[in-house]
Amino acid sequence: ESAYIAHLADGTLWCTFGTMRHAHLQRSRLLSVADHVFLALCSRGKNKKNSDEGFYWVCPLAGVSNPKWGARALERLQAIRMEFGEAPRNFMLHAMGPVKSDVSRCEFFIDEPMDIAQMGTGIKTCLQFYPLNASPDQVRDSATYRARRTLPGAAGILRMDPPTANSVGNWKGSKN
Repeated sequence: ESAYIAHLADGTLWCTFGTMRHAHLQRSRLLSVADHVFLALCSRGKNKKNSDEGFYWVCPLAGVSNPKWGARALERLQAIRMEFGEAPRNFMLHAMGPVKSDVSRCEFFIDEPMDIAQMGTGIKTCLQFYPLNASPDQVRDSATYRARRTLPGAAGILRMDPPTANSVGNWKGSKN
């Protein structure tokens, strides 16, 4: 198992099950861990008028196919952070180096936030690995935002009423 690919996968799962944008993930600080979820605080939302207004978010520690993925993801994050000391970080994903290298060739973590370009390139690379074996054409339009839209998309398919669908997507209001 590559620690670098695992960290990238953890970030993708946090975006998916926490319904978070990459930018919000990278402005978040882990606050606490309970039996089944972790709680984090994003320092600033996307509303530029109220740029100091942050928000709390939660992410489950268990999944359908792997009941312990979230706990393992937090263990991996803690191990990375121990390399740099115990100071709290206001981001969830560490950059990896050499910075311009393919995720499969990364050799070390960097104590700074991973930028969206590195995450996007890394996700596209990982989708081409076994067992998915996606082609470059198939992954061209992959984006971290698509991960965030997974649960709200499922709510739409299930025809949930708007308040329930908004809560699944961790949204305050509807665009309808």
